[in-house]
Order: sequence, then structure tokens, then C-alpha cells
Amino acid sequence: MKKITLLLSLLLVVSFVSAQHVTTEGVQTTSADAEITSEVVPVENIDATTTRSVSTTATRRTAAATGPVEVPAEIPAPVRKVWNNGTIDYIPLGTEIKLEAENWDGENGKILYSLNSGAATEYTQPVPLTEEGQFVLGWGTQDLWGTYGNTKIYTGIVDGTAPVISSLLSGPTYTADGVLYVSKDTSILFKGEDDLAGTEHLYTNLLDTNYADVVKTGALSLAELPEGNISASTYAVDYVGNISHPLITEFVVDNTAPAVEIELDIEPVLINNEQHVSPYAQFYISAADELSGVANVFVSVDGAEFAAFDTTNTLVIEEIGKHSLQVYAVDNLGNVSEITEMNFATDFKLPSAELFLSVSNETNTTQVPVEATEVPADTITEETVPAPIEDDQGQLPVVEGEK
Repeated sequence: MKKITLLLSLLLVVSFVSAQHVTTEGVQTTSADAEITSEVVPVENIDATTTRSVSTTATRRTAAATGPVEVPAEIPAPVRKVWNNGTIDYIPLGTEIKLEAENWDGENGKILYSLNSGAATEYTQPVPLTEEGQFVLGWGTQDLWGTYGNTKIYTGIVDGTAPVISSLLSGPTYTADGVLYVSKDTSILFKGEDDLAGTEHLYTNLLDTNYADVVKTGALSLAELPEGNISASTYAVDYVGNISHPLITEFVVDNTAPAVEIELDIEPVLINNEQHVSPYAQFYISAADELSGVANVFVSVDGAEFAAFDTTNTLVIEEIGKHSLQVYAVDNLGNVSEITEMNFATDFKLPSAELFLSVSNETNTTQVPVEATEVPADTITEETVPAPIEDDQGQLPVVEGEK
């Protein structure tokens, strides 16, 4: 019997997978010679008892179809490829196993294979890998006389699931009515979690209209973002070319502190560049913030320590003297306003009005001061005010005996 020498090779052909919207021709691997390592064992021993597993963190699971991913033009088109992490190959879901033997026309014998501990099966056409997780393939040849050639075993991990993207915020954040607020002191970390091949790229347009790969960047500072509404998309690509649906990140940047206002129910009087306030006046203190909202208002009177103030109340400063009122506010992201200060006095006294008699002549006018009796303001009543003279109508009294 003439011995036939056979050369066996394993070709992994990456087929079109519509769910990823990626078409590739041939196979791309991370090694230049595209060789695949296998182990030689007797073909007659390929059955459920001899197939082996490789220690790996991969878990067997069926890929969940989530529909096509529309990849923005700014992102490089994902390349489906075989990738080796230094221990084992990761293979895109839908890859076909193709077995070929040199100088083998199929009439001299047959190629046998066993997949995942299954029975030896004659190879007739490419075998698609349709289930995620680790697989073990054993294969070899058998000639017409039943003689087995040397056989090989190969194991790999099929990955058809894109990474799951998450984000972690650090620093000031606040949520109200379903709206997330951040500030210039906030940072964000994007993560692509992939149980199989792992995440190779993380593309985001958060900091620019163009997408940037931030898979190795770490946390991104939001200090350069403009104030207002921000919406960004982030895509993750794993090492075999699976691309995720975008993670949409939306928040409002608020870097503006609240505006503080002090009002009085009795208008102050400005005399000699000094504000005078009635000791009975009520101070209305308020603060407004159009974005994240006001968290607290703090008040200090006459240099005392600042204390939180309930703006639904009013403030009255009855003590007579000179005073200073200081107010500042903090919003829900920690933006602190400048201190609004009001200096005033409550010891206001009306100036004394003097009486002068103005006598006019043909050539001049003379001012004649008149002495008056001072009456305390708090003692003035109707009885203390002199009554007008009504009898003489401005005429001099008639002296008896005069004509």
C-alpha cells in the first residue's frame, strides 16, 4: 500500500455578518504569518472523551442581536479579525471553519472533524461558528483503506457581542427632574466592558465634534465644555471588530453661581453719601439660579459668622447705629456667588430747620434770624402747636382813649 503524505491546514474565513454592517475579505490576524497553533493527536481518538478545554475567563453564551449599528463616518470602520491575547485566539461570530488538504481531491479518502466533543463527522463544506464561547476542534484524514493520518486539535473563543459601555462621573453632580447637572470641576470616565476579547477602542465626541479614541485616556475633564446642554455619543469596539450601539451622554454644564438680591419694604434715604434705613424696615433677601438651582443662602450681620438663611422669612435690624449686611448663595453644584454687601445706618435724624425773616428794600434784602422754642419731636401734639390769631385779622389793637 502506497503511503500518501498529506499537508493539513486550517483556514478561518471571516464571513459577512449583517448585524455588524461590516464586510471583510479573507482573514486578518494579529500575527504576520497568520499561522494557527494546533496539537497533533491520533485521529481515531477524536471523540467526546479526548477533546480538551483551555483555562479561560470566557463564558459560553448566545450573542443577543440588537440590530445594525450605524457607524458615524468620523469613526474608522471596525475590522473583523482573529485576535490572540497571548494565550488563545478570539474569533468573530459567524467565522467559518474550512479544512483543506494539499493534493487531496476527496476521492482518495475523507477529512474527519469533531467540534465541541461531538462525534467524528466527515467534512464536506465550511462549518460556521454560530455560538459564542470557547470551542474545541479536532480534525484529520482517513484514506480509502481506513488508515488514519496525524490529526490536530485547535481551540479558540468565539466573540459576537460588542462591549457594554458605561460612564462614571467624579466631582460635582446634581439631578433634578431627570436632568443631570455637572460643572467645570466634574470629570467623566468611559468604560467598555467586554467579557470575551476585550475593548480595543472607545470613540467619543464629548470634547469635540470629531470622535477621539479615549480607551487609554482615563477620566476626561469637563472644564473646557461650554455652559448649557451637552449631548455626546460614545462607541466601543472590541478586538475582533464587534461595535456597540452608542452610549448617549446628556447633561447640563452649570458654572454660574446664583445671583443675590437685597430689597427693603421701606426705601432707604441717601444723605451725605450714606444710606439711612428705618429701624422698622424689613429686608427681603433672595437668590436665583437658572440652571441647577439655589442650594443655600448665607447671611452675616455686622461681621458675625455667616449662617444659613431661610429666604421665605424677612430680616429686621432694629438696633440703632451703623450696620453692614453681607449675603452670598451657593447652587446645587457648589458654585459660590460673590458676597453682596450693604452698608447703612439706622440712626437717621432729621436736620433742624431754621427760621429767617427776609426783608426786602429797594437796594437790598436782609435776612433776620428769629429765635424759636425747640420742642422734642416725640412731644409734638395738637395742644403744643400754637393756635393762629383769628380776632384782629392782622390789625393792631385799639388802645382805649385813642381816636
